Amino acid sequence: MRKLKQETKFSNEDYQKWKAFRNVKKTTITHEEYNLLCDLHATYYEHKLYRPSKCCGQKTLQKYVEELHVIFDKGL
Repeated sequence: MRKLKQETKFSNEDYQKWKAFRNVKKTTITHEEYNLLCDLHATYYEHKLYRPSKCCGQKTLQKYVEELHVIFDKGL
């Protein structure tokens, strides 16, 4: 897992977006959800925006989801 500052939390707006993302119960993501996932991860894990392939980058995308859940679980 990438390093995350202990105090890092989502902004209210990003928290609401991620909450909506988590509430979707399906195994695929839309293009908008894909962009949200990549954008939020780059912002909160402080790295250059990277958009892994939707077909070949499944492990990376799943890791992004798991790492963003860590921030979400801290609350606002």
